[in-house]
Amino acid sequence: MRPVVVLTREPPRNDVLRQELEDLAQVREVPLTRTSWRARDDVARELAGFVTEEKWGTVVVTSPRSVTYVDLALSLAQVEADLGAVGATTAAALRLSRLDVGHRVLTPVEPTGAELARVLERGPVVILGAEQSRPELARVLDERGLSSLTIPCYRTVSQVLSRRQRRDLHAADVVVIAAPSAWRAAAAEIRHDTMIVAMGDTTADEVRATHDRVVVARGTDLARSVREVLDDLAASSSSDGAQ
Repeated sequence: MRPVVVLTREPPRNDVLRQELEDLAQVREVPLTRTSWRARDDVARELAGFVTEEKWGTVVVTSPRSVTYVDLALSLAQVEADLGAVGATTAAALRLSRLDVGHRVLTPVEPTGAELARVLERGPVVILGAEQSRPELARVLDERGLSSLTIPCYRTVSQVLSRRQRRDLHAADVVVIAAPSAWRAAAAEIRHDTMIVAMGDTTADEVRATHDRVVVARGTDLARSVREVLDDLAASSSSDGAQ
């Protein structure tokens, strides 16, 4: 029987990964959270309310979802403002949007807010992120003497799981978790021997607090990371069967 892989992002964000894995596993989707978007007019007004004579020197996006609002910040930024992205996936979303044209895109080697803060050079910094954003990015910027402002653009809302969705999570051999909020929504339904593929170190740390079996996805190649986990599980199963 083929292993069960559960993908947990909200539709249609699982589509590409599902297609890449369907020949290797039974792929099921259990969206654990949904995005509640903030109105663009509200974000624009808040941005404008804080711009004085000194326009933004850097516009930071903390997730691909924040990219939707980058054009609003750039309209109030310095002509050659830098863009900052916490990780490779977010940087790729910026490139896909074409909003990076004419701007440097700065990303840290280690995909965390604190490490991004250490590579930024120009202030003030506007941070476009989730309502529940972590504080490390703004804290390290302050320690470095770069003023910053965090503008919430969206929030993630946990989904109420159906009985079937809970069964799918419990049956999973591998579960892909994209954010700490997703793990909090799923943790009670996950078997102790299920392998978690976490998207990023912050998410992995959240999982490790209550679950031992976790690997961090390789950059933007999420499918490769899941395939490697499936290969390891198949090898382990073959070894157990041979004994």
